[in-house]
Amino acid sequence: MKKTALVKAVGICILCTATFSCKGKETMNEQNQGAATSSQSNTAKTTSEKESTVQEHVPNYANGNGTIVFSSNTDGVSTIIRKCEMNVTIGAMLSEDGHMMYKDHNRDEPLAILTDGDTMQILQTCSIRRFNEPKSEWGSVSGEHWYKIKYEGQEGWICSCDSFLGGMNDPYEDNRFEIQETLSFAGKTWTVRKMEQTLSVWENLNIRQNPGINDNVVVYTIRPGDTDPHQTNVKTLAITEESDTIEGMTDRWLKISYKGHEGWIFGGYTSAERGGPRYYIPEQWIAFDVGELP
Repeated sequence: MKKTALVKAVGICILCTATFSCKGKETMNEQNQGAATSSQSNTAKTTSEKESTVQEHVPNYANGNGTIVFSSNTDGVSTIIRKCEMNVTIGAMLSEDGHMMYKDHNRDEPLAILTDGDTMQILQTCSIRRFNEPKSEWGSVSGEHWYKIKYEGQEGWICSCDSFLGGMNDPYEDNRFEIQETLSFAGKTWTVRKMEQTLSVWENLNIRQNPGINDNVVVYTIRPGDTDPHQTNVKTLAITEESDTIEGMTDRWLKISYKGHEGWIFGGYTSAERGGPRYYIPEQWIAFDVGELP
């Protein structure tokens, strides 16, 4: 009897232990699942908060030419309209189709035909990029570029490019010429604007730490035909809005990157081995785009 009772007691203890063990695991699993859910919720909340704080870059043009007045991106088609107010003379660089002025940037309603030699007022630029269509063999995006103009008392739109946008088809591509910073050095203030292109140097030229001839800190000296190629090509990063005069030449200062050095060179000692304006300054290229051959 005592042996039987002892066996029963042991069995009950084992059963209770097993039951407690299973319930404990279930409780721990529930707690772990709850913690995991809470962790996921917190992670999602943190991610959402981070995403909400990420904003699209708004280029700074100080409310001048280049300022974006409208933008949209729908179904792979991007449209950006910018302020651009200037007067230009119509010339042979504008294509035959480009001489037709329409009511809107869609060719639905022709308004007038432009005449070479006349002056028109440009009001805005419009770039349309179709990312949902194949690119050109050079990698340019399919699209169009338009100018809103005022001509003979009427406002309308002319198309300067209707195939692919790349290079200088869009004067403000990649926010060219936006204000990056303002530098004050040696009693002069310089407005630094974005300008990425390649220029050539043919004679000895100092790369200075800051814009201006008064900066005696030289980070590198370009010596074409000696330590550098006869035609030394440098990549520009930015350009000053203000000009300077050195040895009778009035020009701007250029921020460049060359051989791992970043600094400033005087633009009067550079050249562009191509046609068109030397600098990728939007207003200069617009005048070239719709005007006379240089």
